[in-house]
Amino acid sequence: MKARVLSHSDYTVAWICALPIEMAAAKSLLDEIHNPLAQSSIDRNIYTLGSLSGHNLVIVCLPSGVHGTTSATSVVIQTIQPFPCIRFGLMVGVGGGVPDESHGIRLGDVVVSTPTAGSGGVIQYDYGKTYRDGYLQRTGSLNKPPQILLNATSQMRCDSMLQKTNIGKIVSDALQGNLAIERSFVRPDNDWLFRSTYEHQGRAEYCSSCDKSQLVQRAPRASNEPHIHYGLIASGNQVMKDARTRDSIAKELHALCFEMEAAGLMDQLPCLVIRGICDYSDSHKHKEWQGYAALVAAAYTKALISIIPLAKDTVLQEQVSELTEKEKECLENLFITDPEEDMNALKRRKGNRTSGTCSWFLESNELKSWFRGAKGVDDVERNVLWLYGNPGIGKSTMAITLAEELPKQDYFSNGNNVLSYFFCEASSEHQRKATSILRGLLYQIINQYPPFIKQMMSKYDVQKGRLFTSFDALWAMCLHLASKAGNLEVVCKLVGEGHDILLQDVDGLSPFHYALHGGRLDVLHFMSETCNRALSGVWHSLDHFGKTPLHHHVSSDLCSAEVIDFLVQLGCDVNESDTEGNSSLGLYMGSSHLLVQRDIFFLLVQKGADPLWVNGYGQNLAHLLMHYRGADNTILEFLFDIDLDPGARDLDGKTFMHHGETHGAFTKELVEFLRRRGVLDLHATDSFGKTPLNYAEEQAHREVPEDILWRLDRRREESFKNLNTITPLEF
Repeated sequence: MKARVLSHSDYTVAWICALPIEMAAAKSLLDEIHNPLAQSSIDRNIYTLGSLSGHNLVIVCLPSGVHGTTSATSVVIQTIQPFPCIRFGLMVGVGGGVPDESHGIRLGDVVVSTPTAGSGGVIQYDYGKTYRDGYLQRTGSLNKPPQILLNATSQMRCDSMLQKTNIGKIVSDALQGNLAIERSFVRPDNDWLFRSTYEHQGRAEYCSSCDKSQLVQRAPRASNEPHIHYGLIASGNQVMKDARTRDSIAKELHALCFEMEAAGLMDQLPCLVIRGICDYSDSHKHKEWQGYAALVAAAYTKALISIIPLAKDTVLQEQVSELTEKEKECLENLFITDPEEDMNALKRRKGNRTSGTCSWFLESNELKSWFRGAKGVDDVERNVLWLYGNPGIGKSTMAITLAEELPKQDYFSNGNNVLSYFFCEASSEHQRKATSILRGLLYQIINQYPPFIKQMMSKYDVQKGRLFTSFDALWAMCLHLASKAGNLEVVCKLVGEGHDILLQDVDGLSPFHYALHGGRLDVLHFMSETCNRALSGVWHSLDHFGKTPLHHHVSSDLCSAEVIDFLVQLGCDVNESDTEGNSSLGLYMGSSHLLVQRDIFFLLVQKGADPLWVNGYGQNLAHLLMHYRGADNTILEFLFDIDLDPGARDLDGKTFMHHGETHGAFTKELVEFLRRRGVLDLHATDSFGKTPLNYAEEQAHREVPEDILWRLDRRREESFKNLNTITPLEF
């Protein structure tokens, strides 16, 4: 395949995978592979760029060995930042099917997320409020896929009814003549479904020791062509390996498939989830069907993309149409005049310029010098180009020429920079005020990049239309947007104009704080060097919630060792607590949406953070690690080596082991490690009378070691009761 290089803005589709075999299936079906683009030093993703049916795609895979909704959230957040024109996402890969009689799902089939009356097509089944009786009340809802994808799936369903789908052909074409692909992706022969009451026998992975008389008898299909199913996908942070739990949850939610990543995407990126069925979500789960299921899911995705019309010129309109009603109301209130319409009206009055007119101006040294200065960050005064002359000499025509020709420069055409302009008119009430100019520029920026409107919604919710009558508020918004987007050049220009980078919004956040959340070390360097006097005390300052700059950064999605080191060098106290008693280390360990990064943990400790810190709920770092992130034996060993008490209890009487159920942390490795350390206590009761064993039994559908489950079974008839007089197996 021929390779070529485009810009970040040319890519409009994000294809997200959880496993390397899913990514390999995706790459094998691309029409074309493109050369990689330059990346920010804080972007840890590895992207494969390519095209399908004219659509330019970004393919990205979750880190090896790290799965679940939190990992997916982190990856998609990092993906949508460097690729500003992503229209929608496709989460494509394998999943576990629900083999009920009504749908007849088989291995190698495909399940596509489809909105229902009560959900957007994906539901996080393990998220909500757990009450004393063990009842889980699911809270919140996830976004549905964008309309363009729903329309495309409707077309796919129509084609399927008319037997016009080419998914089988895409699969056979991919396998034909390619031994490497065939070895990894060929369709297996055995599709075994065991009764839900029959557990996997022995340690053999492929059911060689299982009783074949326990197989469910199903009528053979006429062909091996994959069937496509549309419905609800259940997503969670654990592998589903229990048939009875599978059936119970599926019956309650009407789910067709279980998987581990989709819930982390739906609220971050408009997304459709496509899963090839590789197992039946039971104890007989194995990897024999993974390759073929991944290829079939990728084939469906390729067919889907082929019927989505190319709409490069309507991407922004589509994004605007997907704004919420309140965001649309905000945009309407911001609007006072459309600079593009004003320019067109001026052209109609002045007449179109003759071909070649103003070419001398475009080639002039003065303009080239100004443009070089506009791209630089050192000499702010060179950013003004002053055209002056008598009335009727052509100043307006030259300004129109600039507005029309500058977007054709590489600096703007690569999609990484935005050009905004405003034409003042002395006779127009709306075109001669400073506030009108800023409103026109902001309106233009948001129309070119609609997601920016979300950055002003907190202020708009409080002030409504009054927000757009204050010059200072509008000016502040420009800098807040630039800082949060990490646009160094715009920040430099606005700071050069004298704007206060510490001016806070209604959330108590300044442009400086937004730069911290964006993880932009270059912007922070510029701010510290250019505004040294203004920032002299900010490293110790607190926002409305008592948080320091370091607190903000360790809680952000783009937390990095480089920025932490920079902040500590400038005087941030690693042990400063916020109003809720959280230290920087505590905030980092308690940020469940972030991936575990040992280097960040140990860097904070190296910088002086107290690893024996305890929060206001009596929870130490071991509690937080197990509750929010899952077990990390290296960090736990460090904590125990410095005498952290493994039996310490929080205000609910829970030890760190009680919190292990949250992320299914009861792994064999953890149990063996704790046994070796002599700190394995599975029988300590909390304030609710429950032990870690009780919680393990409640979460038994997760990957709990066999020896723990054996202990539970052994205790079935024991006289041990919790305070609610319920035995472990009765939960």
